Amino acid sequence: MAYEDPYAVLGIQKGASRKEVQKAFRELALKHHPDKDSSLEAAQRFQRISRAATTILKEGSLSTSAAAAARQRWQEHSQTSGQQWVRSARSTRLPSLFISACLVGGCALFAGALRVHQDMYSYNIATNADERRENPTPAQQRINELLQEKREQKQFSQR
Repeated sequence: MAYEDPYAVLGIQKGASRKEVQKAFRELALKHHPDKDSSLEAAQRFQRISRAATTILKEGSLSTSAAAAARQRWQEHSQTSGQQWVRSARSTRLPSLFISACLVGGCALFAGALRVHQDMYSYNIATNADERRENPTPAQQRINELLQEKREQKQFSQR
């Protein structure tokens, strides 16, 4: 937002008295009030006028307007010297592609791990329990052997 000199907006001299500022504000406010003109430009002009009057009338306005004037001079100087202190827009395509690739790769990795887990630890539910008992997998055979040994130890210790 460019600096606007509040005195220039109100059309008064710098260092004008409080009464002169109030008088100028009243005249311009009556002329440009949104109730008289309902256009968007009128509302914006009225806001500029009231902002200028507020800036001048509030305490410490001299330091505020002086700081704003200094900022304007700095902007003018920096623009004439060829330096543009504007943040350049970065391309957001590469980070979004990277994030998408990570998500797709992560989902594929998870799906592969799930498939391997299902292949290793699942059994065919359609087969009945008797068939599974008659034809156990090597892991189930080892578990059955360990359980049998434990039962034998328990029976031996009870005698």
